[in-house]
Amino acid sequence: MKRQSKDVDTEGQLSFNLGLASIGLLVIGLFVPYVIIGSFIAAVLAIVTGGMATKKDGENKKAKAGKLMGWITLGALALLIIVAAVALASWSSW
Repeated sequence: MKRQSKDVDTEGQLSFNLGLASIGLLVIGLFVPYVIIGSFIAAVLAIVTGGMATKKDGENKKAKAGKLMGWITLGALALLIIVAAVALASWSSW
C-alpha cells in the first residue's frame, strides 16, 4: 500500500480547492462582470496542479476531482462564449 507524501496530498487539495473556486467564480461571473477571468485562471491552475499531483500519485482522488472540475469549467466557459457570440450576431442583424 502506497503512503501519500504530504507534498502530493497538498497538491491534490490545492487542485480540488482551485476547481471549486473556478466553478464558484463562474457562477458569480454570470452576474458580476470580469469575474469570469478569475474563473478561467482558477480552472487552468486546477488542471495543471491536478495533473502534477496525479503524475506523482495516480490514486489521488482529490487531484482527479479538481482536474475534472477545471475541465468542466473550461467547457462551460467555451459554451458561454459561443452562446454570447450567437446572441450578439443575431441581435445585430435586426
